[in-house]
Amino acid sequence: MPRERDHLQPHQRNLVENFCGLPSTIHGEREVKISRVHDAIEIAIQSIVGRCERLTMLTDLWPRVIGKTLAAHCRPCGLRGVVLEIYVDCDAAAQEIFVRKGKILAAVRSLPNCHHVKKIITKTAIR
Repeated sequence: MPRERDHLQPHQRNLVENFCGLPSTIHGEREVKISRVHDAIEIAIQSIVGRCERLTMLTDLWPRVIGKTLAAHCRPCGLRGVVLEIYVDCDAAAQEIFVRKGKILAAVRSLPNCHHVKKIITKTAIR
């Protein structure tokens, strides 16, 4: 059975696969087969928009997820695949997130479209 990208020139196929990272990609809850560069760009844009929407929603709900006291010292700053990046303003906040990581992950994963988050990393400002 021919692959969907067999009609592409080798350099086009290589570009699509390098751009997406895989011959097919998981987008939302479904697997999407990529057959054209246009499709790859559209999927990438949708992924970025979706990531921004999830991050905005998570930022809005952050005090309820993590508690008002700790939220005053940290904020979500990135969603990269299954990793939630949290900016912290002090080492004590980073330590508290480390101690409460399991509960924080459970709270984040209970939010809409955040069930894929499996890891938390913290980033501290350079002093």
